[in-house]
Amino acid sequence: LESWRNDMEQLAPQAIVDLMCDNSTPSIYGHVNQTEKKQFLQIFALGTMQGLNNLDPAEFKVLVYLDDRPEKREAPGFRIAWNGFLRLYNLLQFLPNAFFITHEDQDELNFSELFQSRTTQDSAQSVSPTTEQDFETTQQWNHVRDNMIDEPHEILVDTLREHCASLPEVEYLLLDSKGRPTEALAELAWPDLKVAVAILKNPDGTPDPIFQIGKDLLEADGWKVFEIDETCQNPQELLTLVAQK
Repeated sequence: LESWRNDMEQLAPQAIVDLMCDNSTPSIYGHVNQTEKKQFLQIFALGTMQGLNNLDPAEFKVLVYLDDRPEKREAPGFRIAWNGFLRLYNLLQFLPNAFFITHEDQDELNFSELFQSRTTQDSAQSVSPTTEQDFETTQQWNHVRDNMIDEPHEILVDTLREHCASLPEVEYLLLDSKGRPTEALAELAWPDLKVAVAILKNPDGTPDPIFQIGKDLLEADGWKVFEIDETCQNPQELLTLVAQK
C-alpha cells in the first residue's frame, strides 16, 4: 500500500490521494502504468473485499491519470490514448469514487474545494424549474466541451451551442449487430440523425488508417461523417444538419 500511495503522490493532488487511501478494511489494490511503455495512461484502483463480494460501487475507487504535457500531445498515439481516457470516463463516471485527471489541468483546479462542493451539493437551495433546466443544459454542453482535445475543437462546440444545435453525444462508439464495439469512434455524434464528427488525421495532417476504418464503418451504416479539423474551419453544413427542429 505504501508504494501504491507513493506512486500516486507523484501524479495526483493530495486531496485525491488522501481520499483514495482512506480505507482500513481488507482490500485489493492495483496499478497499471503504461507510461513505462512510453504511453500516456496510469490507472490506480482499489476495491474492498466486502465491495467485491457485494458488488457495491461505493466500495470501489479508481484514479485515471493522463500525461498530456505539450510534448506528449504531439507524440504518436496520443489521440488514441485520449480517446481511451474518455471511453474509461464514460464507462466509470457514475462510480461515486472515480477520478480522472490530466497533468496539465491540475494547476487550474482546487480539488479540496471541488470535494467540499460535492459533499454540500445536496443541501443547496432549490431553484425554479426554468433555472434548473438551463443549468442542466449548460452542464451538458460543458461536458461536451471538456471532452475536446484541442482548442479549435472546443470552439466548434461553442459554435454548435451558439447556433442552438442539438446536443451531441461525445466519444460515440458504433456497435455491430451483436452489440460489440467496432473501430468506429466519433468525437461528436447525433445517432438519431446519423451525423458524426471524427478525427481522421494525425497531428501532422496525414490520414490515419485506423480512424479511416472507423469512418468507413460509419458510412456503411448510413452515417454522414465530418472530419473534425476541416469542420472547425467551415462548420456550416454540420450546423444545418444538426439544427434543432
